[in-house]
Amino acid sequence: MSVKRQQQPQIKFYANNEETRKAFKVYCARKGLSIQQVLEAYMMQLLDKEDAE
Repeated sequence: MSVKRQQQPQIKFYANNEETRKAFKVYCARKGLSIQQVLEAYMMQLLDKEDAE
C-alpha cells in the first residue's frame, strides 16, 4: 500500500530585508490569503505566461 502525501510541496519566499518581508505579509493579509496561496497563484501566472509564449 502506498502512502500519499497529505501536503503539497511548499513554495519558499525569500526577501532581501525585513522591510520587504513585512510588506509582503501585509499584502497577503489585505488580500485575505495565506502567503502560500499568493505564491501559488503567482507561480501559476508565470507558468501560464510561459505557455503562451
